[in-house]
Amino acid sequence: MPFSFSKMLSAASLAVMLPMLVFADPAGTAQPVDEPRVQSQIPVSFNSRYQFDSSLGKTGASFSALHTSVDFDIGFPITKNLTAVGRLSTEYSHYDWSNFRSLLPDVDHPIRDGLSVKFNPAIIYRASKEWAYFGGPIFKFSGETNADLSSAMTYGGVAGVSRTFSDNVSVLLGVVVQTRLEHDPSIFPFFGFDWKFADHWTFGTHGTDIRLAYQASKAMQVFCDLGFERREFRLSDRNKIPRGIVRDEGFSLQVGLSYKFKSNVEISATTGLILSEEIRVEDSQGRALTKSQNDPAPFVGINIRFAI
Repeated sequence: MPFSFSKMLSAASLAVMLPMLVFADPAGTAQPVDEPRVQSQIPVSFNSRYQFDSSLGKTGASFSALHTSVDFDIGFPITKNLTAVGRLSTEYSHYDWSNFRSLLPDVDHPIRDGLSVKFNPAIIYRASKEWAYFGGPIFKFSGETNADLSSAMTYGGVAGVSRTFSDNVSVLLGVVVQTRLEHDPSIFPFFGFDWKFADHWTFGTHGTDIRLAYQASKAMQVFCDLGFERREFRLSDRNKIPRGIVRDEGFSLQVGLSYKFKSNVEISATTGLILSEEIRVEDSQGRALTKSQNDPAPFVGINIRFAI
């Protein structure tokens, strides 16, 4: 169960996470690291999740959120053992706030619409069937849809190694260095793994989630994920908090069902609970204006994977 090129891209595209977080293939299934070849098609992943309204503690404020993302993966060989890859990730976030003035008297809502765009080119060197090494830069824009481009940019790099021990066990190790909006740069080691511990059962990493999955049939999979997400947005000059920052991070638990059609279109439906989430609003220098922990919030989501 070797790590695929897309697993390594996931490590780069999910660059700013906790040290213990792990990275794996978005499809949740390992693919052999075969001889690199030019892609005839580009894999695309569409994901949308709606988070129902939840209270920000006892403040009287609440919010709901819709997050919709599209990812594109590309790859082509340079030599027999060297491959160039890249992932372009975009995510649109819409927040609907209620009574936010109980937190900041002059602010109806800190942000309505946020946009994140990440590009992660990388080079992968396959030393053998067991060993592969990868690395590359990270470029990211994250802000209100009308935020200044230069002030909403962050940069970084990722490097790591994967080791295949058998058809049932593989491991990925690496480190990410990433700048942040008005914060010191972050240096995070990461660890990913795939383990097929029984017929039809796998345990491993899936993006920033830890996943337990049961392969009910060749086409259908049932899974349960425990995960972490972090978003940060630079606010525009026209916001009530000019060039401020909104940070949104938390842990989630979800269950899901995926089905892969003969046309190689895969659809997954999920539902779950945001277990713990913190909303932090800062001024243009990164100084905290307000920080709140929201109550657990249910969500529903859908993911569609296909190729163009």
